Amino acid sequence: MEALILLFVLALIGWFWFDTLRAREAAMLVSRQMCQQFQLQLLDDTVRLIKIGITRDQHGRLKLQRHYCFDFSGDKEERQQGFLQFNGLQLKMVDLPGYVNRTIMV
Repeated sequence: MEALILLFVLALIGWFWFDTLRAREAAMLVSRQMCQQFQLQLLDDTVRLIKIGITRDQHGRLKLQRHYCFDFSGDKEERQQGFLQFNGLQLKMVDLPGYVNRTIMV
């Protein structure tokens, strides 16, 4: 019985790790696309996970909600932060202060 519980916990950890990598890749893609669309420079070429929680989708299913931030520059001198929110792998919010403010994507 203990071996079965251990196997389940290891499988859960593996799923969480794989799902987090996929969500991070999606956040990187969106941040690059937003910067390209508004002719901004994505600084450090990375996103950072700043918050993780649980939410429900429109069908009532539980989803992991992840919030990411990334740095960008519009004038190559001033560093600004952009924010992304994902429910599962679905983009829900983009915030680029001065460019796109709290745009909700569905």
